[in-house]
Amino acid sequence: MKITILSLILSFTLLALGCKPDIEQGLSHNEYINKAEQAITASDLEKAISYYKMALKLQPNDANSHYILGELYKREYRTSYNEAWKKRFLHEARRPALMKTHYDDKAEDLKAYGLKVGYDELGIQEFKEAVKYNNNHWLARHWIAVDYFEKKQYYETIQELKKVIELNPQFEGAYSVIGEAYMEIGSLDLALTNLEIALKLDPAPEYIYYKLGLLYRKMNNGDKLNEMLQKLKSMQSIWYDELRLSLYR
Repeated sequence: MKITILSLILSFTLLALGCKPDIEQGLSHNEYINKAEQAITASDLEKAISYYKMALKLQPNDANSHYILGELYKREYRTSYNEAWKKRFLHEARRPALMKTHYDDKAEDLKAYGLKVGYDELGIQEFKEAVKYNNNHWLARHWIAVDYFEKKQYYETIQELKKVIELNPQFEGAYSVIGEAYMEIGSLDLALTNLEIALKLDPAPEYIYYKLGLLYRKMNNGDKLNEMLQKLKSMQSIWYDELRLSLYR
């Protein structure tokens, strides 16, 4: 009985610390990192998250581990989002009376279907920790900028991505997102400049053609818009229909 009670106490203590009971205790920082990498290889991202959290308790200034932990949170959120969306659709498809004419993708609406609510924000917190300990961590800065963009904080997006471009001028993703941010605030010439740079750097430019098509529409440049449509059509891209349908919105 004493052993059972002690085991329960230990389990609750570990959970209070944010650790799973099956996570080994007393390892070194590097040993926890190795365990986390093994868990990632085994596709057990929740266990990997727990190992990285333990590693960071021992060495909180490890910027790279903060970044990887942020990536893990982001991946788990995205995976759970996709699964939750499918589960909700199948659930409501079996009950026509429940079907919505417009799907609400808010977190609370998908929570009942398994969405890991809060993991997206936990990921951003870890990216910010990575930048705190390594101001030049351009990938962490990029994801912080993407978060700003998704929250429609376009000026903050631009400022963050200017730093990313300064740190890594060959990263096409920064030019793509900053181009979109400039487009949202009406700076169309700057949007065009950055999207054209992204186009030169991106080995798979379908999405850039799509965004350029939207931009040329805003600029009332029908010839260039049609050129983007034809490029996407010749590539049999899913973005062709998206751009074509945008003309009727």
